[in-house]
Amino acid sequence: MEEYRRWRNESWRYDGSDKYPWSQPVLYHICLEMRSKGIERQMTEGELK
Repeated sequence: MEEYRRWRNESWRYDGSDKYPWSQPVLYHICLEMRSKGIERQMTEGELK
């Protein structure tokens, strides 16, 4: 969840999520999926946990 929060706060600095300096490559897919599902289902950050 920490990486998700960091990505959400800092991703605007990069040309795209694929350019973001992920600590682990798999987090790219996990965080994008969390963001997508969170928007689709109108979930709060607490519900995403």
